[in-house]
Amino acid sequence: MAKGVLGRGKDSSDTGSPDRRVSPARVPRHAWSRRMGREQLQAFGALTALGILLVIGLLLVLAVLRTGGGEPERLAAEEEMVPVFNTNPASNINEDAGTATVTDTVTWRPAELHPATLDYKGPDFELEDLDGRIVRLSDFDGQIVVLNLWATWCPPCRDEVPSLIRLQEEFGGRGVQVIGVSLDENGARRKVTDFAQSFGVNYPVPVDDGTVRGKYGPLSVIPTTYIFDAQRHIRFYAPGYLEYEQLEEAVRSLLND
Repeated sequence: MAKGVLGRGKDSSDTGSPDRRVSPARVPRHAWSRRMGREQLQAFGALTALGILLVIGLLLVLAVLRTGGGEPERLAAEEEMVPVFNTNPASNINEDAGTATVTDTVTWRPAELHPATLDYKGPDFELEDLDGRIVRLSDFDGQIVVLNLWATWCPPCRDEVPSLIRLQEEFGGRGVQVIGVSLDENGARRKVTDFAQSFGVNYPVPVDDGTVRGKYGPLSVIPTTYIFDAQRHIRFYAPGYLEYEQLEEAVRSLLND
């Protein structure tokens, strides 16, 4: 039999050269390698997805912690306004002793006092002040009212109080009334009473039970100030800290109407 015809040449045993045909034993080994490659890729993809989810979860937790653990109302104005002097605050409250020290240094860049663009009458409310007396906004119809929404834990709110005290002293006899509605919670009456006494607050300070916040909110920052004319129409609005000169100018403009 002619081996050259059937084997397309001489038999490999005749020349001593290796057989170049793929050994059947190698096929399962290559298939196993490809299968392991696919499994490794799948495992890598799953780990990558898990890592991304963990990072997103961590970012969400940090965002919640940054906003105060779900207390959106405590968006004090220091997060919205740029401090002028970080190391020299305008007031230093010793809450344990219930005292306050005020300097002449302004800590917060003043907010803009916006004139009202719509003819809107302020909603009436009824709250109890620190002495147990009922305070209604409508009780001051016929006067210019400066309604200040604030809290004892808010640094720019505390820094603004001396200007409100001065405004009441200088314009109270001319038909101007300041009202400071406290948004404090959790034992608010005692904290607000200590604060008002230490500062010598000379205007009504009712503690909100949610009524004012509901009627004049949602609030983006505190302090927030509304200034009403004698007909209780809102004439000015300021989301943030105001200086005395801004308050004085607005009040004088309404007195001269």
